[in-house]
Amino acid sequence: SAYLEASFPLLSDMAAVDMFELIVGYRFSDHNIVGNLSSYKVEFIWDLTDQFGFRGGFQQALRAPSIDELFKPATKNFPGVGLGDPCSNDFTDPAGAVEGAPTSQRAADLCVAQGISAAVLPSYLFANDQFEGLSGGNVNLQEETADTITFGAVWRGAGDGFFGQFSASLDYYQIEIEDVIDAIDADVSVERCFDASFNPNFENSNEFCQLFTRDVGTGTVLDVSEIQANIASQEVRGIDLQIDYASELGSGNFDATFVASYLLDWDEMITAADPFVSFAGTASLNQDVLPELKTTLILGYGIGGFDTDIRWRYIDELADESFPDFKLDSVNYIDITFGYDFEGMVDGLRARIGLTNATDEDPIIYPSSQQSNTDPAQYDVLGRRWFASLTYSFQ
Repeated sequence: SAYLEASFPLLSDMAAVDMFELIVGYRFSDHNIVGNLSSYKVEFIWDLTDQFGFRGGFQQALRAPSIDELFKPATKNFPGVGLGDPCSNDFTDPAGAVEGAPTSQRAADLCVAQGISAAVLPSYLFANDQFEGLSGGNVNLQEETADTITFGAVWRGAGDGFFGQFSASLDYYQIEIEDVIDAIDADVSVERCFDASFNPNFENSNEFCQLFTRDVGTGTVLDVSEIQANIASQEVRGIDLQIDYASELGSGNFDATFVASYLLDWDEMITAADPFVSFAGTASLNQDVLPELKTTLILGYGIGGFDTDIRWRYIDELADESFPDFKLDSVNYIDITFGYDFEGMVDGLRARIGLTNATDEDPIIYPSSQQSNTDPAQYDVLGRRWFASLTYSFQ
């Protein structure tokens, strides 16, 4: 691969333009599976004054499929059945979207077309809570493509006065990803085969019906394909805020940092036949925890060789995507750290001691099946804990 980036200072020292800079970049990669890949970016920095300005840009990024996504061997798995088998004589869909053989003639005809004899169908019963599936990689995968738009404003302190060390930035981002590598869940394939919204003519040649077979003797669903494919699309929008401040306080120095991220949208379309589904502010099996608001506040103070900081982390309330009435409470984490920099003969030696999750908050538990019914990427699963360290930097 090769990468080229160039910066062009185009304007300066003009009315409303203290400095305007254009930045362009290009990357070329030769991938032995998906071929030649090209991505690029165009960004700008527009300073109206020394202190205030705007920034933004457009980027197109590509992600080639991973080794696991390409070459993972196809293996048997046993995914959940969801509503069950529409050909079973006890099948019902409370929402009425998926038609079943007991109440729909065209669903019964489709069951026969899939190999269940008309004579056996009235007595066919699928009582399992799992299908027999097939998951694995796909050597025919292509790259994912992401288009990103950003725009923001920046304020930088002048270096003197009470707000001399104050700075802030506010940025908007929008990311659209096409050809996302994913697999259709087994229960989704079976149900959509019998859903008029996705199979209007109830034909066995429908794309969802072709993702599974049936045992010739028993009629049981077999080999539901959960093979990786370029099927999904994602759209994400959000706003990031960061504020930094530093000042002398008494005989020492005080500093503060506040970071907030607000997720406006996190939408996914599983296949081209689907509408976008919003996951912002939810916890789910597929997307884990996606809070609308997350903040971090860090307050620090240093005097002489001593320093300390307190970090407050906040995660907003969410709803379980599969169980909308179940709410995940908001959570606050407090971390405290003390440090000391030695001088003299041990100049370069630094000691630190700290307390993580000082209030011993438990991880938030929710029904959607996940890693022990929580998301360890968002929630602290270890509880209150101490740490201590000694580091030495050679001068």
